[in-house]
Amino acid sequence: MSNHFFLAIPIAENLRSLLYETTDPFLESVCYKRRTDPRDYHITLFFFGGVDEERQENLNRTVARVTEKISAFQVILTGIDGFGEKHHPRVLFASLAPNHSLEALREKLSRELAEIGFVTESRPFHPHITLAKRWIEGELYHDLPVMDCAVSGKSWEVNGISLFRVRPGMSPQYQSVANFPFRNK
Repeated sequence: MSNHFFLAIPIAENLRSLLYETTDPFLESVCYKRRTDPRDYHITLFFFGGVDEERQENLNRTVARVTEKISAFQVILTGIDGFGEKHHPRVLFASLAPNHSLEALREKLSRELAEIGFVTESRPFHPHITLAKRWIEGELYHDLPVMDCAVSGKSWEVNGISLFRVRPGMSPQYQSVANFPFRNK
């Protein structure tokens, strides 16, 4: 069986516990099948599913070629929101401010990956950090989106991206297998 991989931006370590703690009040009245381990927080750029070793090498070369031309940029958290019904969203996430550099990075990667045979997502890109997913029961006491919480306005500098391997049943569930730093300023 092939390993499953995705390309993502890791979250700054100093924001992980804040994100986790900010999620607590939202989960007092709602039950999710999975709450994201803070070590697994990330912003997904592309999910690839199964990738064999040869395709992974091709992927790594292509991503490295793109990222060596990218400069670091800031990402800003704006609050907590959800996908789906606002009182019991199927996914609870931290939202991000619109970011031209992030959009440009994803677009460049999408073009380059398509050239080597990777099918990329056709839906509009909605960058976010998943905090909990697969709603089971309950109703949120908060109206989403919540833009005045502890994470609102927090930011970090993105200096690169990583290729993660999915490890079902493990904690953390995602293992970084390749890092692609951006060029130095």
